[in-house]
Amino acid sequence: MLKIEDAKEGIFVFIKVIAGASETKVRDIKDGILKIAVQERPEKNKANDALLLFLSKQLKVPCSSLRLISGRTSSLKKIFCPVSREKFISVFKKN
Repeated sequence: MLKIEDAKEGIFVFIKVIAGASETKVRDIKDGILKIAVQERPEKNKANDALLLFLSKQLKVPCSSLRLISGRTSSLKKIFCPVSREKFISVFKKN
């Protein structure tokens, strides 16, 4: 089960990012953490930007509505998503 915290007008999700991968995609879920590989390297915030863009496309929300709460320089991120828990789970359990 994904580690998700309820927030006002959305949810907080915990994501481990694997930067510099051959393609951007969901890898798996381990210990409640969604693992996502992104092609961008972790330089000049490029991997974080790629992660937010990927999430916005998958969730069909504007990229500007997603917020990186913590983990800017770490592979483990806490991200605010303006969607329900149910929508997030339904989108990412397909992957």
